[in-house]
Amino acid sequence: MKPSGQNPKPSVPAVGGLFFPQSRSLGIDRSGSSLAIQAKIIYAGANNTSYKQGDTDLKELADLKKVGPKQVRRVCKRIGAERCVERDEKVAKYQALPLVERKETPQGVTAPEVAVVGTDGGRLQIFDRSASADATDSEALDSPATDDHPDERADNGRHWREDKIGLVMAMSSKVQSTDPCPEIPGNFIDL
Repeated sequence: MKPSGQNPKPSVPAVGGLFFPQSRSLGIDRSGSSLAIQAKIIYAGANNTSYKQGDTDLKELADLKKVGPKQVRRVCKRIGAERCVERDEKVAKYQALPLVERKETPQGVTAPEVAVVGTDGGRLQIFDRSASADATDSEALDSPATDDHPDERADNGRHWREDKIGLVMAMSSKVQSTDPCPEIPGNFIDL
């Protein structure tokens, strides 16, 4: 055997490049893209109908030629999973709070002395004035009333709508030593 003059290399070259073995546990991003590029990839992946279309937009609009639909999918799925974990942690933290702390007044908002919520509802009739509706209206009026709702025709209440009304008011009251209305008014007793 003839010596070549070179010593053999003492170690094997790195197969996947250098990496820090603790990077995942420390939360260090190991993708080859900067945070700004990842933000563009996520935006393109989330705002398109497909990852392929997101990749096309990245190539055309952001001049990112080497991303590819699979990379768009991977980045979106990874970041999306991280956001879901963050959301679930925040929800669990919120639900662990006592009710008084969960429902306290938001910062910068002054709570009223008295809050009043009034609700009401009713039925109203809506007429469709189109020519096709006129023909079906006359047919519906000729049909017998239903058993459940004798005032409604067999058109299944197509013209009847239910309205729901809500009123939220902030009020104030004076503190009194005696009840200003000790007896229940008669109109509240007589049903």
